[in-house]
Amino acid sequence: MQDDLDTQLRRHYQCQRLSDEDINGIQQAGRARRWLRWQAPWSWATAFTLVLALAITTILSHTESDETAQWLVADIAKNHLAGKPDNLAEGDLLSLAVEMERLGLGFALPADLELHGRVVGARLCSLAGKPAIHLYLDSQGEEKSLFVAAASHSLASVAHELDLPPGLSVEAWSEQDHFFALAKNY
Repeated sequence: MQDDLDTQLRRHYQCQRLSDEDINGIQQAGRARRWLRWQAPWSWATAFTLVLALAITTILSHTESDETAQWLVADIAKNHLAGKPDNLAEGDLLSLAVEMERLGLGFALPADLELHGRVVGARLCSLAGKPAIHLYLDSQGEEKSLFVAAASHSLASVAHELDLPPGLSVEAWSEQDHFFALAKNY
């Protein structure tokens, strides 16, 4: 039965023929589909690569921020908890300010320093690898530490992310192109 049908179809279409225009159209459509099939995997691969690069960049920048925040907290806690050395005098602040200026780092005090306490000593230290001055303050018998460093994007960007050890309170802010951190026990 199938053979009869094939024979009948062959006889019917033997006399009929596609025009050259129709043949060219079919060939062009085949080439276009082949181009799309070849191009589709590259589009997906490119999109996947871009998304992967964006994800890696986001993760790495966030990790760097976390490390800087941890480093900053460790430095603040270490310096604050070390306490004021016996040989520190109030006059040391001037020599440290001059030294910071000489290094090109500048020095400033917060506008409301008197609200935080009286300066009883100062020394050089570092905050997350940045040179800083550590001021010892006496606020009615309460010891506080005020850290002053030149303005830094890395310090300012992590100031709100500080995960503090128990018993330590830190307030961080920027003003006058400087980064400030005030630490005290609670």
